[in-house]
Amino acid sequence: MVAGLANFAASKGADAARLLVGAGIDGALLDDPDNRVSASAYAALMRAAQRACADPGLALHYGEAVDMSDVSIVGLIMNASENMGEAFLQLNRFGRLALETENASADPRFALIERDGSLWLVDNRIDPNAFPEITETAFARLTCGPRNFLAAKLGFSRQTLFRRLRAEETSYENVLDALRHRMAELYLRSGKASVNETAYLVGFSDPASFSRAFKRWTGKTPSEVRGRGRS
Repeated sequence: MVAGLANFAASKGADAARLLVGAGIDGALLDDPDNRVSASAYAALMRAAQRACADPGLALHYGEAVDMSDVSIVGLIMNASENMGEAFLQLNRFGRLALETENASADPRFALIERDGSLWLVDNRIDPNAFPEITETAFARLTCGPRNFLAAKLGFSRQTLFRRLRAEETSYENVLDALRHRMAELYLRSGKASVNETAYLVGFSDPASFSRAFKRWTGKTPSEVRGRGRS
């Protein structure tokens, strides 16, 4: 993660070696990806990189431009997942390999919560405002990652995907919502997955949020649909 940030700042014109020294990080540590750097040093590096690149949104741009698989084994695990729902579960399971936050005991760190008909990605860190750039980088990756994943499956770029979706008068979010609806009904009617298992399979970390979304989709609860399917 640290090496990835330093390299990204360098691609924007900053002096990576100077940034590392200024943040109190021994550059030799980065030769071994298993070495750990303190969160405070990582924060200092981020702030120094923002100044050097004259970009207060550097954390967002870092998350957008650099795939997690390029900087951490956690990204490789996620990219090996069969679908984005499984990738999200793997992120919550293995995320501490890349970054330990102050709520190491919280489970999960990230949650998908439905509020007022919208799906929210929530970072459950105890004090996110102490270092908001961590959330910004994660937000950018978790926003761009699924779109890149889908675009790769379809064989064209993310920008082309957006353009074609607009031509169809729809959006990525609408397509994803409809897919979750179809997959949830398939899992429940087959009786092969419980309500909680279905929630995770279609990308919800909170079964209650899944139940509200399913009620919005169908007017029924997941248990009602699963019961009818089994009977």
